[in-house]
Amino acid sequence: MAEVVNFRVVNEENGALLGISSCDHPLEVGTSFKMKGTDVEYTIRSISIDPDPVEFPITLKV
Repeated sequence: MAEVVNFRVVNEENGALLGISSCDHPLEVGTSFKMKGTDVEYTIRSISIDPDPVEFPITLKV
């Protein structure tokens, strides 16, 4: 069973926070996903991981 990963989703162009989501499949640049509770599909443009342990250490830019 895959581990559930929580992450922040931000707009690549202006840095606006689009929401918080999670998934249980690998995150890779170029893949698409739907944020929980929406029908909007986003394509991952970059992934960054904050080295400090915070609530949502992974940020996806879409």
